[in-house]
Amino acid sequence: MAEAASQSPFPAQVPIPDIEKRPGFFSRKPENIAQSGIESVAEIANLNRASKSLEDKYSNLRNKVQVMDQNMITSGRKAATEIKVISEQLDEFRRELEDMKEKIRLIIRELKQTAKDEDVKVLQNYVDAWEPMNFVTLNQVEKIVKDILAKRR
Repeated sequence: MAEAASQSPFPAQVPIPDIEKRPGFFSRKPENIAQSGIESVAEIANLNRASKSLEDKYSNLRNKVQVMDQNMITSGRKAATEIKVISEQLDEFRRELEDMKEKIRLIIRELKQTAKDEDVKVLQNYVDAWEPMNFVTLNQVEKIVKDILAKRR
């Protein structure tokens, strides 16, 4: 049984380090503590300046974004107003175009009802054949008839 105890998986004696020889977490020398404090204050000041710089940059970027947003809103409103005006003008042009089309259709209908060149030439030939300048008026005929009757009496 003595052999079973000597073949144990655990070592018989574990060496323990000397606690007094090891430096502790807070075991700095007084001069190192003062130097470390000055370095810490300097690091905090640097971090504070960097933080302030980042805050300023962030604030500037936020202001720029607000200005850009305002400009986009203004531009959007202006564009919407211009689109509305253009749309109204386009509607007015469409109405005017329809009015013009209707007037052109009316002119075409009236032109279809007018006499053609051939018709005018035919009428000209009739007028020339009849010689209306040689016609007498009713008053002239009555006067001639009265004159003839007066001579016979």
